[in-house]
Amino acid sequence: MAYTLHDDNVASDARWVTLAKLQETDGVPDLLALSPSRRRKYLARLEVRKALMIAAYFVMQSESARNTADGYITQEAALACCTEPWILQALLTPVCGKPPLLHQEGQKCGEKNCIDASGPWKPNYEYRVCAFLKRNPSKSEQDRRKQQRAELTDSTLRTAVYLRDGGCCRYCRSGPLGRKGMGNAKDRRRIPQIDHIDPDEPAGPGPDYKGVALSCAACNEYKQKRTPEEADMDLLPEPTPEQIAYWAERGEQQFSRAPRGTTHPADLVPDEWLAARDNPPDNEINNAADNAQTTSRTTSPTVVDHVVPGRPEHIPDAPDAPAADLVSAGGAQDNARDNPPEPSGSGRVGHTQPEVLQGSRGQPIRTPDAPDIYHGRSRTAPTTPSTPPPSRREGQP
Repeated sequence: MAYTLHDDNVASDARWVTLAKLQETDGVPDLLALSPSRRRKYLARLEVRKALMIAAYFVMQSESARNTADGYITQEAALACCTEPWILQALLTPVCGKPPLLHQEGQKCGEKNCIDASGPWKPNYEYRVCAFLKRNPSKSEQDRRKQQRAELTDSTLRTAVYLRDGGCCRYCRSGPLGRKGMGNAKDRRRIPQIDHIDPDEPAGPGPDYKGVALSCAACNEYKQKRTPEEADMDLLPEPTPEQIAYWAERGEQQFSRAPRGTTHPADLVPDEWLAARDNPPDNEINNAADNAQTTSRTTSPTVVDHVVPGRPEHIPDAPDAPAADLVSAGGAQDNARDNPPEPSGSGRVGHTQPEVLQGSRGQPIRTPDAPDIYHGRSRTAPTTPSTPPPSRREGQP
């Protein structure tokens, strides 16, 4: 949508009243000599002419902005905006020692960003709004802003810049910052942003993207639309692979901007870390003795622990075990050592584990005698009461 910016005091400019009085065919009357009724009618005519000229002036600027013509406008468009020829002629007239509000080719104007500060006259245009570029962006500026907005949302560019800068701010070295940001973090140094180093230049060709750098929100907001030199900031050099690896191992930290011309403390990689990286410790464990012991154990006869039915598992430890049982148990164990049977299940002593029934959804089916998980009591059906309820007598309802 086209838009234009104007001075807040544009309607109070003395040129509007002067141009409105020049449209009087009978000359400018003496207001003090007029009667009150004629004076009111005269001032009302001036206000109407003033409003028509201001409206035409604004519409011409909007028409030029819609076509991104940097303030230039054709004669046909100017007449359509003015609706009457006298309005167009009034805007071309210089008054009050100031340049006209509408220029023609060949004129001079020393206003900011007007004819004298611009390039040659654009062909096929008859008029140009005075000082249009003083407050409104030019076509090149609009194209650059559009390109910069597209670059800030380019995922390929953001990823390449993040990896190149090691996830740390190029102005204060805070980081490594989260690639997806930290939302509305209270500490603005934890929020990553892409900053155009020169606000008037694009990011440049990939994959280098020399025109942009990774910045934390605090540094980017302080820099605003200025170069690092204008903001009295240092653009720190691109980190080395050693620095990126050290920062990733160190973890996130926040720093302040270092004075200009000095080395940031975060750029210094400790010598101990470099030595540990270049000479990693020998973490191989010599398990020769363990392997030898394991081999000797696997070659020895298999000893199977048996349990005598009706007795504790470790019979020699039972204090009330009779001597005869101990002897029979010992003999059974000796026989078991001579003829070790094959285990009959996956348990410790060969017991077969009970079969677990699976339900329709893969869950084990609980048996009726299992305790209720909600009430902690058995779910078995209640037994028949010992005393049956009294039977009904004949004739009772």
